[in-house]
Amino acid sequence: MSHPTLHVTTDLGPTAGLLVAELCQDVLTRKPRCVLAVSGGSTPGPVFQWLRDELPDSIHDRLVLTFVDERYVPSSGRVDDLHGVTNARLLVDEWLSQRRTGLLLWSQPGPVEQVRDVVARSLEQLGGVDVCLLGAGPDGHTASLFPGDSQRSAHDDVAIVYDSPKPPPVRLTLTEAVLRAAHGSVLVASGGAKAAVLARAWAGDPALPLSSVAPRGPYHWVLDPDAAAHLES
Repeated sequence: MSHPTLHVTTDLGPTAGLLVAELCQDVLTRKPRCVLAVSGGSTPGPVFQWLRDELPDSIHDRLVLTFVDERYVPSSGRVDDLHGVTNARLLVDEWLSQRRTGLLLWSQPGPVEQVRDVVARSLEQLGGVDVCLLGAGPDGHTASLFPGDSQRSAHDDVAIVYDSPKPPPVRLTLTEAVLRAAHGSVLVASGGAKAAVLARAWAGDPALPLSSVAPRGPYHWVLDPDAAAHLES
């Protein structure tokens, strides 16, 4: 089994941001725009800040931002009306409030099934996801793909999770097939609480979604020393 390229650093934002920029630039040598799917939580905040401040206009102006997963919190569907718990809110606060680019919203009016269909059609029209910025949970989940979740075997591009072990219970997530089809991905994780499960994923534990989302192209893990502690021995 081939491992991701490992980067151990205390500067997660600049390191991961530069890798994301390089992957997007590579996509843009072949396509007119790049679809970048990002994660939520607190970890990607510094990455968003780096991309906001440092990404060249030649890349930034050709991006379409979307999400690897999102909490289902109905809203008006406008960027300025996003609930505080959504992943979109972090993206707006840390990036798009100061530097706008295209954004495919996952929080919209209507039933969750309708939102899923809108997102799936939009991604299909865009030609799929090109680059992913992933996170890792201490249980081995990534996106909203949780261990033991039957959605892991779904064939649709966008799946609904009705009983997420993390609140809120209803979420939308890209499936493993979409994550694996991406040109490249960067996974960012920090903290000793994730060290053991990252070591299991590194070893290819099939029980973990983290073990099953490697893209078809370059794959980078950007970890702080605590998160990488069990990988260095």
